[in-house]
Amino acid sequence: EQVDELEIDQPIFTTLTPSPGTPLFEQHRHLIGDRSWEDFDGFRSVLPTALPPEEFYHQLAELYRRAYRRRQPARPGDPPPWYERLASAIEGIARS
Repeated sequence: EQVDELEIDQPIFTTLTPSPGTPLFEQHRHLIGDRSWEDFDGFRSVLPTALPPEEFYHQLAELYRRAYRRRQPARPGDPPPWYERLASAIEGIARS
């Protein structure tokens, strides 16, 4: 609803990802632990979440689906649109 109200054409949703070397990272280092650099991509949560991982990533994926489905509807016979492929990849994070 907020995206529609603000008329944002191409919204991007990410998780709070404290970058190494920043004050926020140092403040939460004890929660982050040892992580692979791959985890700092803005989609994976390096901090604990209130929701279980599968639900957290499902909700993040749904943000993309809801925000873009109206803007770029899929046409019958076309391959899945980019936002659907991204949403599926985000949901796959919980399984990896």
